[in-house]
Amino acid sequence: MIIGSTSGLGRALALNILDLPSKPTVLVCGRRQERLDELVSSYGADGRLKAINLDVNAGPATLKSAIHDIVKNHPDVCSAILYWHANEFDLSTPARCSYVFKRGPV
Repeated sequence: MIIGSTSGLGRALALNILDLPSKPTVLVCGRRQERLDELVSSYGADGRLKAINLDVNAGPATLKSAIHDIVKNHPDVCSAILYWHANEFDLSTPARCSYVFKRGPV
């Protein structure tokens, strides 16, 4: 799962991970739905690229709910890469999701 993957380094990383020989499923997350749609239509023909609309600035309660839904709908998520402010997420189970928000550069 790559949060902030609709442009720049996050997008490049998502596409590079998608090209790995192991053929992982990649969850691309971002707030710009049109960019998510473009990613999936351009690179998601085999079904391994999944788009999730996620705005990390929506507030803690909304973000907590969104992360809970992601974990519930994608239980095989094993890591999250964030191209946003420094954050730490424990995504091992919905019950253990923890959220630490820090402002500033990574």
